[in-house]
Formats: sequence, structure tokens, C-alpha cells
Amino acid sequence: MLRYLSNKPAELSPDIQQTAQKNYIDAVKLIKDFGFTCSAPNDIAIKKDITQFLDVPESTLNSFLRKHKGEIEPLKLDSATIRSFGGKASQMNGYHLDDVTKIALGMDSVVGIEFKKKVFGEIGRFAILNAGINFQAKVSQSETFA
Repeated sequence: MLRYLSNKPAELSPDIQQTAQKNYIDAVKLIKDFGFTCSAPNDIAIKKDITQFLDVPESTLNSFLRKHKGEIEPLKLDSATIRSFGGKASQMNGYHLDDVTKIALGMDSVVGIEFKKKVFGEIGRFAILNAGINFQAKVSQSETFA
């Protein structure tokens, strides 16, 4: 059933789409309830915020971001924004809270798994895993047949 739903998104009823949108909005709110805080103003997070929250090394986060660069859009922070939270770097990327939510739902860290359970219930981990497998399969097929 999950595989069917992930392969047929255009055929979902409006009720299912509304429920998914509501749950996604709730997930963005829930990540704050889980204790996530953003260093930069306007709900913009930096990598340090994300790695501390998920308790993963920066290299793991970088790998995840490379794999999902088409889905997660980094923001180039200006020097004034970087200085506003005590940063000393001349260049830095930031991430909107909705992208942080995507990262948390997509990574299998201890916190990420608990977050998925809270958002989707016990089935959440398997639903995300199945969606990830389907996404990877579609990418592989498109590369193979291109």
C-alpha cells in the first residue's frame, strides 16, 4: 500500500493531501517542541544546530545534504547575519526550518527515529524507509535509461 501511494501521488484524494500537509505543518512545529533551536534569526538553522540536535557528526550531515541537494536548498547567509549569532566565518549556509524537518525525517539518528515516531506513529520509520527506497530506485532507473 505504501509503495502504491508513493508511486501515485497525483491520484491521492484531496483529504489525504490535506492530512499530509497538516502533518507536515505539525512536524515543523513539533521539531521546535523537540527542542530544536536556530542560531540565526527568522528560523534559519546552521549545520551546528542540526548536528547538535540530531547528535550526528558534521560529515554525516554533509553526506546527507549531498545526496539530497535537489530537495534541500541551502541559504547563503550574509556577513551581518553570521555576525548576529557570533559566527566568525566569512561564508556560511543556513537552512529553513522546513528543510531541517526534512533532514530530521530523512536521517536515521536516534533523535530522527524518535521524531519520525512522533510525527507518523510507529509505522513512520518504515514508511520513510520505503519512500527512500522508492526514490533511490527512481533515480537509478532514470540514470540507467538516460
